[in-house]
Amino acid sequence: MSEVIIGQYVKLDPVKKDLEITDAVDDEELLGLINDVNQDIEIKLRPFAKVLPLPDGTADFKAASRAGKIYIKARWAEKKHNKELAEAKDKLYERKMKDLQMAMNAESATNPRTKAILISKDPREEKLILPGQLHVLITDNF
Repeated sequence: MSEVIIGQYVKLDPVKKDLEITDAVDDEELLGLINDVNQDIEIKLRPFAKVLPLPDGTADFKAASRAGKIYIKARWAEKKHNKELAEAKDKLYERKMKDLQMAMNAESATNPRTKAILISKDPREEKLILPGQLHVLITDNF
């Protein structure tokens, strides 16, 4: 059985910097959270992404990375017994992931154009016959 490659959307050093952690005491716990969020991101994006893991440096990758950091901050606030902040961060994480899913879905729906583009005529370009002009049209030789 081959090992599934999971994207590295969230990495340890940037998380430690964001949480202002300078020692290595909590590294094992943080690595567990990072692994969980990276897997969660892959699962949530699987129906919408063309390629997984997302290519590093793309806008989608950066958005997934930001969402992952929000998730880590929520779990860290929960550990510090700040339930309100954790709930707010969880809602923000879910919203960011939903926004990313919608963006990826819209991108995949619009890029390969399978439907014809309809171009409607501008009604202002049509010539209207006014009641006073009707006798001019009848007497003109075309």
